[in-house]
Amino acid sequence: MSTLDARGKESSPAVPTTLLYPLLFEQCPLGMVVYDRTLRVVASNEAVARLIGVSRARIDGLHIDDLRDQRHRRALRQALAGETAKYESPYQATQSDVWFWASVTFAPLRDDGGDVIAAMCVIDPHPPRVDLGVSSNSQIQLSEAQRLGRVGSWTWDNERQLAAASPELYRILGVSAERISLATEFERFIHVDDRGAVRRHLEEALGSESAFWTCEFRIVRADSAERSIVLRAEVKYDESGSASSAWGTMQDVTERRQLEEQLRRAQRMESLGQLASGVAHDFNNLLTVIRIEADFLDEGLPTNHRLHEEIREVRLAADRAAGLTRRLLAFSRRQVLRPSVIDLNHLVGETSTMLRRLIGEDIDLTTNLSAGLPQVLVDPGQLEQVLVNLAVNARDAMPNGGKLIIETAMAAVTHDAILPAGDYVTLTVVDTGHGIELDLQERIFDPFFTTKPSGKGTGLGLSTVLGIVEQSGGSITVDSRPGSGTRFTIRLPRAQFEGSALDRPAQPRPRPVRQRATVLLVEDEVPLRSVSRRALERHGYTVLVAEDGYEALAVAAGFAGRIDILVTDMVLPDLRGRQLAARLLSNRPETRVLYMTGYTDDDIFRPGLPGESDFVLEKPFNLDQLADAVALALFNDGSDSGRSSEL
Repeated sequence: MSTLDARGKESSPAVPTTLLYPLLFEQCPLGMVVYDRTLRVVASNEAVARLIGVSRARIDGLHIDDLRDQRHRRALRQALAGETAKYESPYQATQSDVWFWASVTFAPLRDDGGDVIAAMCVIDPHPPRVDLGVSSNSQIQLSEAQRLGRVGSWTWDNERQLAAASPELYRILGVSAERISLATEFERFIHVDDRGAVRRHLEEALGSESAFWTCEFRIVRADSAERSIVLRAEVKYDESGSASSAWGTMQDVTERRQLEEQLRRAQRMESLGQLASGVAHDFNNLLTVIRIEADFLDEGLPTNHRLHEEIREVRLAADRAAGLTRRLLAFSRRQVLRPSVIDLNHLVGETSTMLRRLIGEDIDLTTNLSAGLPQVLVDPGQLEQVLVNLAVNARDAMPNGGKLIIETAMAAVTHDAILPAGDYVTLTVVDTGHGIELDLQERIFDPFFTTKPSGKGTGLGLSTVLGIVEQSGGSITVDSRPGSGTRFTIRLPRAQFEGSALDRPAQPRPRPVRQRATVLLVEDEVPLRSVSRRALERHGYTVLVAEDGYEALAVAAGFAGRIDILVTDMVLPDLRGRQLAARLLSNRPETRVLYMTGYTDDDIFRPGLPGESDFVLEKPFNLDQLADAVALALFNDGSDSGRSSEL
């Protein structure tokens, strides 16, 4: 029904506000999209669907990370932070091949309380407001190709001393074309340490009358960020042989060089890992001999003999050496892990008492543990070692005291170079120490790198931490500034099943050995084979020995009696330990298997994940540990199968 206004004339019906806003959104000639705080499209209008050339159903629900345009993502995050962001450029739709020039505006949407609950994106298509020469689709595609490839183009005229460049080149420099003259000011962007080399390179190139020139150097952008670029040029010469003009490209290769350096570092680590694992294998064999021979000597002496103390020192030295080999294997990712499903908060709580004694009274240790964390699958002992190493580093960074904070929490990972997307449990260690210089942060995880005085550190602490964390399926990052302390953040994958190893009762001692049980001992190192045989015979076993896998199969074939257990090194010169066991058990399925190993490798043993019926004795071991491991494997009824133990 119509109404009358103040002058008595008939007026149009009032439009309800609740209807006005939907009409405005739906019928607006500009493209409009609404994103929620999860960065997904929750609404779009018909104008944006027509603009892009697809249905609204293909737009709604898209995540911002699904879009091609990086500026779109940055602008959305600005809007959700409460800022209005605008930009103008060519735009390519994600769901189609449509290109157009547009002004794009992102603005925050707030509730009645002023909190940002969503963001509105308005897309205004129009012809370009800059001179592209030819306003064509191909020109737009060329501009976008330069932006995506981080390649800017340029020209130079020597006679007129003029230089011009594409928009991408100015973006690489971090300045607008109106603010600088490339012909006279480009050199100020070159890193001061590289300017001399660039000048010499340019002089040599022009002096050689070569048509093509390539040079790589660093620039310092207007925002002080350092980038690596490659400059390529084709030079034109006049009739006198002088350079008259040139044109070329400038490409930002920073990320590529960083990836290449990461690859070189990984290759160095792999080489060091192979060397360390080989040394550790041989060293662990020698330490096992030392430990067992010390046990033999100790048992043969009267109770009050003066040599007992000297033998104890030999054992302590062997234990310290064994700890060093474990650290070598940790950074090379070849140690044997014994993972269990644990409550991280419980482990931190149990370890913090020891850490307080370790760091001293002048450092305040605080734990902030997030409740309700899912469990993680890790080796508890190795994770304790991670905490100890980080705490010791923090203590050394705070010689006059300070604060050490250990925190646990949950974190979602969406895009990461190491970890797949998902939810992770985080362990953070923060100190208020002197911090780490930026140029040293890339090296702190390298083996044998240390900033401590000579004789004060091995340089294996953080490399050990990195090895343990990555072998456990996690990642570690560092955030530090000189004078502002250091934060190490460890992300660990949540366990896929429940249960707690920390609450399990201690394993009972193995039962006494069955009389006349027969052991087939396979070890290629003569001293280790000899002491292991003596140790087993001393405990009542009948021992058959072999130097390698093929000899072991021949010994077994020629032995008419029952072979109760195969005790074999994992690393043999011919057949691997697993291969030997498989061939032996095909004819003697009743035989139990105990593996001896000083390290793990992918082709012989998946780290921390033995087979269902495998028992593993980690080197170096002593007399009792060998006997206990054999007894446990012999008398296991299946409830402990799959254990990897340092008994």
